[in-house]
Amino acid sequence: MPVEEQVAIAVYFLAHKGSYVTIATIFGVGKSTACKAISQVVIAMELLLKKTVYLGDYRKVMDGFEVMQFPQVIGAVDGCHCNIISPVRQGGQFINKKQRYSMLLQGTCDHTGRFIDLVTGWG
Repeated sequence: MPVEEQVAIAVYFLAHKGSYVTIATIFGVGKSTACKAISQVVIAMELLLKKTVYLGDYRKVMDGFEVMQFPQVIGAVDGCHCNIISPVRQGGQFINKKQRYSMLLQGTCDHTGRFIDLVTGWG
């Protein structure tokens, strides 16, 4: 499957919090193919962002947030739970408070909306 299609599947999944079945139907692929594409893209994002994203000059970031009436802030954080198929050996670690299997995706942005941190995992 082309990288562009894998990224499209992952972005759609993360943006809409759909099920693997829904995503697979929309993109015309199998459920396991959609799951694999999403997993690979999220892992690649985590690895690449660790190498390319950094806070930079925190004073500049704080000044930018202060202009928006948020003094003493150096990052805006948001996250979501992405539903997953139960992992074979570690399923218990991925059960969320709604008793569903999920992975946590959390991002932090600076005052311009640029990601300065991305974390995925169970939570």
